[in-house]
Amino acid sequence: MTTIDPDRQSGPAGQAAALAELAERHFELAMTAAPFDATVVGVDGYDAEVPDLSEEAAARQRDALAELQRRLDAIDPEALDGQDRITHAMLRRAFEDRRAELAAFLKERGIQTGVHYPVPTHRQPAVEHFAPSPLPVTERLVDEILTLPMSADHEDEEIDRVVAAVREFFGA
Repeated sequence: MTTIDPDRQSGPAGQAAALAELAERHFELAMTAAPFDATVVGVDGYDAEVPDLSEEAAARQRDALAELQRRLDAIDPEALDGQDRITHAMLRRAFEDRRAELAAFLKERGIQTGVHYPVPTHRQPAVEHFAPSPLPVTERLVDEILTLPMSADHEDEEIDRVVAAVREFFGA
């Protein structure tokens, strides 16, 4: 793939070309990190892949995403047409979603996480036929929530370890 540096591109066409490359690369990174998901949703080319769960792979993924975000920051959305502005906004939102990054950070520290309710309750098959009204905040939050290992069954020291790791991630 040819790398298009938005810092060196001028005008809407150059910015749009750089954005298209960033979107493609972001998609490739996501599918490579989660090849089973790629297969489930029908993306060709990942059926025989197994995710690399090593710390090194997580670090490479974080570095690649940080570079993509740096390049996205160099693209002026005002210089883009309508569809490209939407693509820019969606990529911006993807980079702002830190759930996967937090999950990888915690995993590196031996802390399991999960996404236990990926479909909001009002969209579950048991109630969907009632045609509930849209709940946009709920629908957005299901993509952001990360289940942490905290319950009455955990020792205080275990919970303190999780809290300390989350605080470390967010620099608190």
